[in-house]
Amino acid sequence: MFRLAKPLPLPNRAGLSRTMHAAAGVRKEVRRKMAAEIWAALGCRLPVRPFQWARIMVERHGIREPDEDNLRASVKALFDVLQPATASRAYGLGIIAGDDKRRLRQSVVHVQAAKLADQCTLVRIFSLTEEQFKKDGAI
Repeated sequence: MFRLAKPLPLPNRAGLSRTMHAAAGVRKEVRRKMAAEIWAALGCRLPVRPFQWARIMVERHGIREPDEDNLRASVKALFDVLQPATASRAYGLGIIAGDDKRRLRQSVVHVQAAKLADQCTLVRIFSLTEEQFKKDGAI
């Protein structure tokens, strides 16, 4: 489990996060900073190989409750950072093998924060066996 200091950014009315309107360099910098924060939160320890099958549970603590679509869309940048690095994704940490439904079970929930200082994102990642994954990742 790790904690990000801020809640994940929500998409705007057009369905794109604020960083999607920025130049590609700005988007990469946002993801690089998120990767550095996750790396530090994990004590600079990453798995030797990415988890082939995983369950990720994300709690977005915020003072404003987003609608379900925006809540689900807010995790895209996080999942990009958790995947292995590639030529176009140099910031990848290699914690999970991929974010498609064949490899990942996800749950994203909103938790009401009482004040701005309480806002954060909690992320729990569980490595699953193939059998556990096929049973819908029952833990």
